Amino acid sequence: MVDITSFSKSGGAIMYRTGITITRDEEIMIQLEDRVAHIAASPPVVSQKAAEYVMNNFQDLLSPALDELTANREIMCRGLEEQGFDFKSPDGGVYVWVDLKDHFDGTALQFLEKSLSEGLVIMPGEYFYENDHFTKAGSEADTTRVRLSFCNREASEQELALLRGVLDKISAGA
Repeated sequence: MVDITSFSKSGGAIMYRTGITITRDEEIMIQLEDRVAHIAASPPVVSQKAAEYVMNNFQDLLSPALDELTANREIMCRGLEEQGFDFKSPDGGVYVWVDLKDHFDGTALQFLEKSLSEGLVIMPGEYFYENDHFTKAGSEADTTRVRLSFCNREASEQELALLRGVLDKISAGA
């Protein structure tokens, strides 16, 4: 068995580009080391030392942050559910994919144009890859989804209110 992950995904260290490979199979590790050395530079020693410190102190350092992100995710998902959106609660990450097709007659890019004037910044789904709930990027269905972040509790609550406000304004013909 081989587990390959990164601190940005598994450790909540967003944008921290240091990864981990865990296996008991020495031959697999030798093959991985040989291949990775040709495609990527090693992270600086200071990044490696920081990663080592995080691994040795994971619970103390990251549990509070992960607990906060879990609470923020629940706030976002509960708010989206109350507004009747189609979405999948994420297992990880700091954002949720929301399908607008039942709420907005247009593409996510068109929704972005309207939402920006109201102070709501969203990311259209067509710029991202396929996942297990939505269809492949660039497909027709993909053009109706957006990505909303839940990094910060207050921002998540504001994001939900702005989303509702933009949709209300659109439905009123404004």
